[in-house]
Amino acid sequence: MDINVTTYIDGEKLLFEKNEGSFREEDKSYVINYFDKNKKSFEIVIDKNKDNVSILKEGVAMSLGSNPAETRYSPEFGIIKLKLKLLGLNILEKNKFIQFEINYKIFFSAIDSQNNTLKILIKRS
Repeated sequence: MDINVTTYIDGEKLLFEKNEGSFREEDKSYVINYFDKNKKSFEIVIDKNKDNVSILKEGVAMSLGSNPAETRYSPEFGIIKLKLKLLGLNILEKNKFIQFEINYKIFFSAIDSQNNTLKILIKRS
């Protein structure tokens, strides 16, 4: 199944990847699994109540919620702790397509932050 992931940082498109993976809908969540171009495994769990998203990269969880919370993040150079806040989550469905738009803020310090958006488009079989 094709899973298209587009990453935006501060409103600017930074990265687009087309990945092969799986998607399933559970009672309370959506679960997306795929490997990126660097063969890193991702699992994204999206709560149907739209108040919680968990992104697991190579087993390291990054939790996004409506209240700012410290979480672990795994960039290319190792695991770091950051404060993250889920700003919004939109789920759009039409015919065989489903799109998730995850908006969140990363707080690097009290004066430095960054707005991120992940758009995930899936064509269901």
